[in-house]
Formats: sequence, structure tokens, C-alpha cells
Amino acid sequence: MNVNNGSGITILNNLALNNLTLSTGIITTGSNTLTVNGTLTGGDALSYVNGKLARPYSVAGSKNFPIGKGGNYRPATLNYTALDLASVVTMEQTESAMSGTIPANTTLYNARYWSINQTGATAFTYDVTLDATGFTPTGTAVILKNTGGTVTSHTVSGTAPNYIATGLTSM
Repeated sequence: MNVNNGSGITILNNLALNNLTLSTGIITTGSNTLTVNGTLTGGDALSYVNGKLARPYSVAGSKNFPIGKGGNYRPATLNYTALDLASVVTMEQTESAMSGTIPANTTLYNARYWSINQTGATAFTYDVTLDATGFTPTGTAVILKNTGGTVTSHTVSGTAPNYIATGLTSM
């Protein structure tokens, strides 16, 4: 499927596609999920998924998630470096502060967070790259991970706007 509609499209139910090209137009999912099983190309400030985007993995490897919210394109990449079983990763980006108690001596950037969930695999290691456009850290940048209300801090590499957390073993 090629999305080439400047007005965008809204999906009214969960939708699974073999391949997707994002040329122009934002896909709004509402409470539904868009699943792209194969190749997903494109993605920019005028063409992304506004809502839940799922990507199946049958083996370790990297997949892009051209997502955003509220008129803001905030892409992410998830790279499984080890994977025991097939996995479906679902991501959604939100333009507000993450909930939970943050680690001591950490200043929370209140403008955005990404929800990342997976089903299938039971043992895995992954790296995640998040687009932090507009974020200028006053100290060392970290990615905070909230698992059931427990917030942990992960050192990142990369430079603005792309920060990478590596060697993660839980979603």
C-alpha cells in the first residue's frame, strides 16, 4: 500500500498490511493498531503513523517505526540483537510526560515518551533509537524505562536528535 494523500487517512479497525510506503499523509489509528508485516518505507514530518504501529520479527534484526503524535514526527528504531522466538513489537509515541517515579538526580523531559510492547519472545536483547528532536539535555542524556511503575535509567549513545539505548532485555 502507498499512502499518498495530503489529507491523511484514518483506519477504523485494526489493519494488517504486507508492505507500506509512506509518501504523503498521516495515518491515524485511534485506538486501533496498524501492523506492517513486510517492508515499511518513508516517513517524515508529513507522513507517519499517528497511533499504534506493530512490526513482526521472525529473527533478530532492525525495523523502523515512523511514528508521531500531535503534529510531531518522532520516529524510533528497534534492533533485536538476540531473539529466541518470533515477536511482534508495538510502538506508540505520546506528547506528554511519562508516569512513574523517576530515579534520583534525573530531570524528566516532560514533552514526550514512547510506549514499546512486545508479544511472543521470552528471551531477547535489543537496542532502541529514539528521536529527541527539540530536546537539549543539561547534563548526560539517559533513556528512562517504565516497567509497571518502576522507572530505570539507561545510558545512551548517539547525538541529538538520535539517542540509542543498547543491550536492553525487557520491554
